[in-house]
Amino acid sequence: MTDQTIRPGSRNMRRKLSTITALGVLAAGVLLVVGASTGQYDHNSKSLWEMEFPSIAMPSRDLELSFVARGKIDVVAVEPEQRVSKGQLLVQLDDRVQRQQTKLAELAALDTSTLDAAGARLDRAERELVRMEKAQREGGVNEREADDARTSHAIGLIELAGAQLEGRQNRVVYERERARLDEMRILSPIDGIVADIVREVGESVEELQVVLRVVNIDPLWLDVAIPAGFARIVQPGGEAVIRWRDLPDELEATGTILSVASVSDPASSTIRVRVETLNPTRIPGGQHVLVRFIQSDGDESEATAARSGPANSIP
Repeated sequence: MTDQTIRPGSRNMRRKLSTITALGVLAAGVLLVVGASTGQYDHNSKSLWEMEFPSIAMPSRDLELSFVARGKIDVVAVEPEQRVSKGQLLVQLDDRVQRQQTKLAELAALDTSTLDAAGARLDRAERELVRMEKAQREGGVNEREADDARTSHAIGLIELAGAQLEGRQNRVVYERERARLDEMRILSPIDGIVADIVREVGESVEELQVVLRVVNIDPLWLDVAIPAGFARIVQPGGEAVIRWRDLPDELEATGTILSVASVSDPASSTIRVRVETLNPTRIPGGQHVLVRFIQSDGDESEATAARSGPANSIP
């Protein structure tokens, strides 16, 4: 097992999305300031569906992968920009010593000799106890001999319980050693592309030191900062049109709204909307785009209400 965070909340993803959101907020703030004099982005005079908002198309998964154990890299099984499948081996540490430790633990877990011996001793103690109790009833042995037989039987029960506990402990140790062996391999947690390889064969690595980066660019995610006054108009599941500013010859794409932030940015009076777009042509992440939201049934009345304000507001 490795330190493989597949949520977009990884350190790398949080850093990138925070930067993108900040850029989007800044751009939206500039547009809103400009709109104060031109009216272009004044949401009280222009419909949301007529506006285009700047954003950056980023990978939907951006994972920095590392080992949770230190060691020396023995195998790098992939190349930069190589497509990989979930579960595919990416990097492996030198695991010769750990494999031997795991083998020893497996042998101990499979060994039942201690348990068998304890069971045999208990069987003999039970037979001896039965014989002594019968002889005592017939007057053939004294109380001390019978007590010795009962004590031997009790000790046999304790030894059997100890042997059973030892067997369970050996199995736990084996599972632990297997887990440590697994920690010496990094498997891809997603279907994606190897974006970067930081360490090579023969290099030593420490715990949690980044070794490589895997991304998924199909789909792409776009964090769009829109005026906070439109927060209740756009809804998850809504659609958007995406225009590629860096690729003017590329056809427009459509996207789906994944989420609308629950908290707006008071400094710029904007709110973040996350849009997802499929990317079958493998357009690289990091492209600058313009996003326009598509009106759906029922949106116009909400947009009108957002522009005009509450019906019972006091002038």
